[in-house]
Amino acid sequence: MNLDDLKSVWKEAAQADSGQWAVNSYLLKEVSLKKTHALLGEYKFTAIFETFAYSIFWICIVQFMVDHWQETKFLISAAFLGVFAWIGIGWGIYKWWQIQTINYELPLAEAQKRIARFQLFDRRDTQSLIIQIPIFFLLFVIVAGKSWFGVDLFLVIQNWTYPFVGSLVVSLIITWVLLKFPDKELEKARVFLKEIEGFEREE
Repeated sequence: MNLDDLKSVWKEAAQADSGQWAVNSYLLKEVSLKKTHALLGEYKFTAIFETFAYSIFWICIVQFMVDHWQETKFLISAAFLGVFAWIGIGWGIYKWWQIQTINYELPLAEAQKRIARFQLFDRRDTQSLIIQIPIFFLLFVIVAGKSWFGVDLFLVIQNWTYPFVGSLVVSLIITWVLLKFPDKELEKARVFLKEIEGFEREE
């Protein structure tokens, strides 16, 4: 059901008696919320996948820290990666919960605010990739080198400037692409709810 169909239903509801209007109003909101959940489906799946992936990553990091707890330089590197993982887990759970609790009891205005908040946080998160990627990349290479190949990259690489600059360039490219092409379904959901609330007020 598209927006024009919903408008027609709402106008018919406004012309009906109070009992019928209440029923149609309820049905309208139910359909609106179902469409909103459908638009947010991919975003919700991404949140679940990110939470799962970060959880697996965190378990690996903990195992690495247990295996190398006497080596301070590797312990610290892994600890920072663990912080990255926990932030990712927390953000994924937060997004999933915020979407999951968009229901009939929640005012449309609040649903709009949540989606707008997602967009704002996603934009800030994307912008922060300029710093996150170089730091994460270097720490990950250090930990992976030791964990997978038993190599101490602190001894192998004397100058970390080139790896850092290289990852910084990559992070700039990735950030530009993500900002250039934001989540379209998230924007569609926000606009849809705004339209629904708009013609709801008109009546």
